[in-house]
Amino acid sequence: MSLGVWCMIQLDIPIGKIAKKLSKVSDELILYGKAGDKLYLFAIDPSQTMLVQIDAGIAMDEDFMAGIPVKELGETNKGVRYVMDYDQGVWKISYETSTGTKVRKKINGLEPAISNIDVILNEDWSMMNGEAVVDYSSINQALSEIEEENIVLRFVTGKPGKMIISADGPGKEIEVETNINEVVKPFEVRVTRSTFENTIEILEPLTRGFRIGLSKNGILVIEPSVSKTFTRALVSPVVRT
Repeated sequence: MSLGVWCMIQLDIPIGKIAKKLSKVSDELILYGKAGDKLYLFAIDPSQTMLVQIDAGIAMDEDFMAGIPVKELGETNKGVRYVMDYDQGVWKISYETSTGTKVRKKINGLEPAISNIDVILNEDWSMMNGEAVVDYSSINQALSEIEEENIVLRFVTGKPGKMIISADGPGKEIEVETNINEVVKPFEVRVTRSTFENTIEILEPLTRGFRIGLSKNGILVIEPSVSKTFTRALVSPVVRT
């Protein structure tokens, strides 16, 4: 696919706030779209255990793919609406804050690091092996009780359902149980605490409620609970040794 040489994009999603949180785990945000389809934002962490895909809510007239430094974009987190102009490897970003201040910024782009975006988009990420609906505060409060990195997430069927997070530490075991909105299909997965927490934080500017489940390949899928957009995060499970 040929890369877009020039493109102007207007975004109403809080991309600056997303980028500020994303900067903890990734250096690059990729904007990707094909003619007649949606524009997506992609980011992946260096270990390639977490990938975030955000539906930008706009359609593309032509193919486009370009990267932008997450740290630089995160510094625009006070913006309300963004106009992003990409030309010959340079981003020109204009935004207005909630107080009416207008800002213009020029940033050098990056060569996109992800090469298989089409494969990711065409994969079936439906939650075939488990599905739960949970709010941000329940996840945040439960994780605050645990310091260990390797955790087990277990979801028990019900409406309300139960989310149980457990971990083993040096000389101790801990289990945190909380009621959540609903568990449609029970499941269990072992993940890295920091990766799971960072993923939730990155999506939080877009939603306070999540659908969480396992794909047919055992990947942890996290999506907004009420949105019909193609926004999701994918987290690889920790293999039990």
